[in-house]
Amino acid sequence: MSAADGNALKYVRLFADEDGETHFEDVELPLTERAPGLGVLDMVTEAFPVKSAQLRRVTENDEHGDSHCAPRRQLLMNLTGAVEIEVTDGSKRVLGPHELTLAEDVEGKGHITRGVGELPRLQLVLVLAD
Repeated sequence: MSAADGNALKYVRLFADEDGETHFEDVELPLTERAPGLGVLDMVTEAFPVKSAQLRRVTENDEHGDSHCAPRRQLLMNLTGAVEIEVTDGSKRVLGPHELTLAEDVEGKGHITRGVGELPRLQLVLVLAD
């Protein structure tokens, strides 16, 4: 997650099109002012339903050499370390600490992930409600 400007945050969406090809999309999540009296944070996103939350600690640089789909719709954020994701058109992105990814390619040809950078990598996984 990163600041797009004062009124939005950026994240990377990973999704499959109608032909099953997986792509990246840069998305901006709007921020709005918090209601007075709710604390020192002054900008927030709309609330979204989460089914569960999990922390994942990766101790070896993993590579899913074969394409795989996301097991479910989920938001992922590396708290430490980084991961490289490759989609079916050959595009690659390295996502490091505090970058938010929405994995929605639950069907299709999938993507490849490779661990990069320092270990262990700590990752926050938010499973989205349907």
